[in-house]
Amino acid sequence: MMREVAELANVDRAALWHQLRATEDNTIGLREEEIIEVSSLKREKAVISQRELSDQIQEIESQLDWLRSEQDEDIAKLTAEKRAIQDSLHDAEIQLVQLKSRKRDELKVAYYLHFLSSL
Repeated sequence: MMREVAELANVDRAALWHQLRATEDNTIGLREEEIIEVSSLKREKAVISQRELSDQIQEIESQLDWLRSEQDEDIAKLTAEKRAIQDSLHDAEIQLVQLKSRKRDELKVAYYLHFLSSL
């Protein structure tokens, strides 16, 4: 009878051992699947992050292009204003030279008239 109990205990122990091994194998398989799933999710996250960064870069480049265009327009406008001011300055300088020349001529005439009248 003890022998039968011992044999039954050994059979139960062997069955439990096989059950434990099956559970451990199943747990290992689940861990491997989890690792694969986490790796896949990390890859997907990296792809999404890369897309978002790419979109942000494109948006920033678009804004930069717009700002450059605005800056170019401002530079062109200021350059045109500068040319107009330089032209006006040049015209004013010419008028000043002409006015000085006329004034000099008038002073010469007045001097000669005064000189002639004093004779």
